[in-house]
Amino acid sequence: MSYSTAISMAQSLIFNLQKVGQVHLANAASRVINPIVKSTTGKMLISFAIGYYVSKSLSKILIKPADEEEPEVFREPLKLTLQQLSTFNGKNNKPTYTAFNGKIYDLTSCIMSRDDEIFRLIAGCDAGPVLQKTYKSMGISTFDHMRRWEMMMESECAVVGYLIEHYDFEGLHSYQTDEDGEDGSTVVDLSEELGEF
Repeated sequence: MSYSTAISMAQSLIFNLQKVGQVHLANAASRVINPIVKSTTGKMLISFAIGYYVSKSLSKILIKPADEEEPEVFREPLKLTLQQLSTFNGKNNKPTYTAFNGKIYDLTSCIMSRDDEIFRLIAGCDAGPVLQKTYKSMGISTFDHMRRWEMMMESECAVVGYLIEHYDFEGLHSYQTDEDGEDGSTVVDLSEELGEF
């Protein structure tokens, strides 16, 4: 008997043993599983196991774990002068910002700003004086309308920063007197109207 014949006989013997072993294993498994599958309790356990596996797999696919969620990007609020704000007028691929009562609002994210001329008028500037002059020229009381504008901007547009030239911080010290407080300091309400500009 040659070496190659012996190897081929050994391979066929191993292959036949594997077949027989698989058949015996399959027969043993069917003898154990058949009574379980035929009973009501077994069917309930199998359906529960399949349902649990499917729901677990779907939850992994559909819901990201908390550690995989995108982190929120915290942006430092902008502090712009009127001159710097004027560059954010929606032109040259820049966002559209406007200032109102010292806060800078992003009109780009504002739903109402699409194709509205008044938003183009206040883009890149301090909207307070522009709106006051507009309402006064029409003979309309400005207080209610200015408050409505402020409420609309606060609800519709994101605050992205603060206007640093809006208030005269150096002039605040001129309002202090010795009569106002025990330590001689005065609290100045910056939300008061500053009047005409």
